[in-house]
Amino acid sequence: MFKSKHAFLCISIAIAAPALFSFCEREQDLKTKPADCCPNDFVVSPDQSGRGGCYVVVHDNDCHELRLPIACDKVDDLRDSPPQAQSQMIRSMLKAASGQAVPVGSQGAPAVTVSTAPNAVVQSLQHLLGFSIDVFSSTPTPSTVTCSPNLNYYAVEHLLGTVAHEFPCATPPFPRIQVAQNPLQVAVTPDSTELWVTSYYNGITVINTSTDKVLANIATDSSVFPNGIAISPDGTRVYITSFIDYAPALVTYDRATRMPIATLAIPTEYPQSVFLSPDGSTAIVTHPLDNIMWVVDTLSNSVIGGHPISQPYGVAFSPNGTKAYISSWPNSLVIMDMTTLKILGTYNVGSEPIDVVASANGRWVSTVNYADGTVSEVNTFTGAVTTVNVGGNPHGISLIN
Repeated sequence: MFKSKHAFLCISIAIAAPALFSFCEREQDLKTKPADCCPNDFVVSPDQSGRGGCYVVVHDNDCHELRLPIACDKVDDLRDSPPQAQSQMIRSMLKAASGQAVPVGSQGAPAVTVSTAPNAVVQSLQHLLGFSIDVFSSTPTPSTVTCSPNLNYYAVEHLLGTVAHEFPCATPPFPRIQVAQNPLQVAVTPDSTELWVTSYYNGITVINTSTDKVLANIATDSSVFPNGIAISPDGTRVYITSFIDYAPALVTYDRATRMPIATLAIPTEYPQSVFLSPDGSTAIVTHPLDNIMWVVDTLSNSVIGGHPISQPYGVAFSPNGTKAYISSWPNSLVIMDMTTLKILGTYNVGSEPIDVVASANGRWVSTVNYADGTVSEVNTFTGAVTTVNVGGNPHGISLIN
């Protein structure tokens, strides 16, 4: 793995994953280095309460501590996982805690309350949902909307090795599907019949969306560590990034046979995510760890361009595919011309934008901004940017109307 447990006392993963956690190997390191390890950090320690076991300590922005129990056989998984996976694990543990975790740390420090109840879904020009611990939506123009019980989404639960099929407008419990170890990203086929799930430790799972039953468990080559995933608009090809340093690659699978049919070496280590243009002819691969993105011609299976961009995470395309909008930390949305592959400019959005979505008419492009709990809506016709608060640390955004 790219992270050694013995290389640093405190390893920040803020640049590598949108969870803004830092990993400290020993609790005393966290206690003696507050400037490095607080806020929003975590530490894995033996339980010092005398009960035995292991736990994770998480801090909020005020450095108040919350102790989350963890199975000791999962500690090495957490420590040895890449930063994005560590982020997913901690978010899953926070969600599972649901406010019941034990406060620790300085005397009188209040417990961190974690709620799993979804917020009310409201409407603006479009529904914008950010998925993290809660479900959020932005509302520049307040209005009332009935929340449909059919609204649903899939979310990985990295630590549990499951995918949750959640219905934010309905009453839980919701289905949880066992998948390959350490799942990271999901994608639904254009016909909505299959969900493909990447799992970091050499696995891909295919799920029937009608039954939530596993159709196939695909073992990848031992050199492939699946992370990002995108499915071609015609539903025939599945593209997977291998998030590793010694053999970074974009692997193409035939959906029908579920077999790899092409592997493209990517010039920079740790390709995190992949995004396809509307016609499927071009892919953009983002590298937040290395501050760069690459453009791939999927027809020739070759890299045709790239740009240094500060921590690129999400990408959305204009409906005609002529422009790409790339979220960039700390607070930018970068515009790229897909014909010339030149950068056209940037918009200023909220803090630490992650995922991006474009409206069907191309007028609106929106980002979900992790650090300040906002959603930014860009009017591409006028250049105006409206940023609204949704609370929490939203992650993930979808256009549903």
